[in-house]
Amino acid sequence: MQVSQYIRFLLHSTSRFGIHSPFMYELVTRVINDRQGPEDLQEVEKIRKMLCRSDEIIRHTDFGAGHNGNIPVTGMTPLRRIARWSSVPPRYGRLLYRLVKHFQPENILEIGTSLGISTMYMSRAAGGSRIFTLEGCRNIAARAEEHFHALKMDNIQVHIGSFDHLLPVVLDEMQRVDLVFIDGNHRYSPTMRYFEMILPFTHNDSIFVFDDIYWSGGMQQAWKDITKRATASVNLYKMGIVFMKKELSRQEFCIRY
Repeated sequence: MQVSQYIRFLLHSTSRFGIHSPFMYELVTRVINDRQGPEDLQEVEKIRKMLCRSDEIIRHTDFGAGHNGNIPVTGMTPLRRIARWSSVPPRYGRLLYRLVKHFQPENILEIGTSLGISTMYMSRAAGGSRIFTLEGCRNIAARAEEHFHALKMDNIQVHIGSFDHLLPVVLDEMQRVDLVFIDGNHRYSPTMRYFEMILPFTHNDSIFVFDDIYWSGGMQQAWKDITKRATASVNLYKMGIVFMKKELSRQEFCIRY
């Protein structure tokens, strides 16, 4: 199923030469297609490699798409499995870094901390930003916080618990969301619910980034419904980026990344 979806994506995708919007052309040229690995990410990627090789088993509580109805699933999980399957891949972590570096958002919201890999990419890009990150599992969040402290990333606030309970509280504290990375509970209803809750706290220059937009049929439908509410969107197959800028003509781009 995913193979056929990816083939359809490739058939509809384009390169920067098929883009006429100056804003989107600059985004693709200077952010998406810039594959350089900055030196200040070496420590982050060193932590990733360490986690991916770890033999440690950790008690993991799943509040996301893998849980059973309204009952969280708790079990013992190898740390390396979480690092490999629940953390953002290196090239997409670097993309997050470049997005934050380029747009310099002051208030960043992340839904789904996991081991904190994506959080650290964003923190490295803008040390002056405030990052509010939400994680359901206390044990996983504790590991993420260890990494933040090790790299002296003091601009990150970790909030632990159910996203539905935490999100209104965190949004009230933030007051304004400049960039949000949604990487938790990859189902239609929760994704749309988070989007609707966040929307009143956004502004013309706010950016939404969604991970795993082809993860399930529900996520694909959520992506379609959200892009209808935006002025411009970029589909990178694994990730999707949404802009709310009123001055942009409504456009949807599929970009090979």
